Amino acid sequence: MEDSLQIREVFSLSEIRERFNNFSEADWIKLGKISDSKCWGLAINGDDLLNEVLCRTLEGKRKCPIDVPVLIFLCRAMESLVSAYLRKRNNDALEQAIVPNADDADNENTIFDLKPSLDTPDEILHAKQILEKIDQAFSGDEKAQMVLMGQIDDLSPQEIQGIIGLSPVEYASTLRSIRRRLDKLKAEGLFK
Repeated sequence: MEDSLQIREVFSLSEIRERFNNFSEADWIKLGKISDSKCWGLAINGDDLLNEVLCRTLEGKRKCPIDVPVLIFLCRAMESLVSAYLRKRNNDALEQAIVPNADDADNENTIFDLKPSLDTPDEILHAKQILEKIDQAFSGDEKAQMVLMGQIDDLSPQEIQGIIGLSPVEYASTLRSIRRRLDKLKAEGLFK
């Protein structure tokens, strides 16, 4: 009897599937563009990011609260995965690329194997070069830099506006400016 009185806090898997099935083509296009934008400058693909979030959700590893629209939930889940990916990449490139070979007891500290699931040093170097170009594109625009830092720190738009002292119109204008610069870098072939 207690279970029936409990208030559900998350959608069931069947409810999530139903909502996914009810997405319009425009919803899927929007999710694709959002996932692509979250991967700018990274060695991961927007489609892969979106697929990972969808899989984790359908497997029940990520649960959507009932009071959150499913599109918003998916966007936040993508942000969370990108954030985890970036934290993983903050390690030293060499340390990330090699590990001791535990199967070799005689030379356990001298024989190394590549970690197959992590980025290669080339990918890490490429990502650092991209980040340097992005930094150059926004040098001199303190407002845009502050908005980007707020987004990286997962602050809400209202929090960012409060910290920087922007009106909603100024914030939207800054986001458009950021998007234009990133689109220009993408057109120049910076992001592949």
